[in-house]
Amino acid sequence: MHVNLVSSKEAIYSIYNDTVYENLLPDGMVSYVDLYQKLLEEDLQILLFVGNMDRKDGPVGVQEWMKKLNWEYMDDFHASSGNVYYYPSDDTGEPVVGGNFRQYKNLHYLTIYSAGHLVPSTQLAVSRRMMKDMITENKLLCHAEDSDDCNLDKVACEYMNN
Repeated sequence: MHVNLVSSKEAIYSIYNDTVYENLLPDGMVSYVDLYQKLLEEDLQILLFVGNMDRKDGPVGVQEWMKKLNWEYMDDFHASSGNVYYYPSDDTGEPVVGGNFRQYKNLHYLTIYSAGHLVPSTQLAVSRRMMKDMITENKLLCHAEDSDDCNLDKVACEYMNN
């Protein structure tokens, strides 16, 4: 018996599909705060990352819904120091500024510079490094040569004084 495995249909690719869009549209108004709350309480590592140029779900929007979290360590998270996120350049291995981050216990928040809504499409090297940090270290690392260069307050003050 011979089976023809070649289809006579031509594949059509579209980046946008009305049917998919219409079926996912109701999810746009669903709040996931309770889910994040539960994951934090289960002591699971949560990495929230956002592109600073994201006009859809940028840093302001994410920080606003984070205020709704009733996690017992939220005050400690906000009181923790901000850090510059340096990552090793793919080309030279030298530290490059990729963004800034804050973390406390199992909550990690990273704002990635020069990135839009689809962060890995514009900042692939930073995206790879943040994922490697989380997978291997369970936290974000500042990959600067001098750890004093990681403190966001110190770095910002130095720039303002120049």
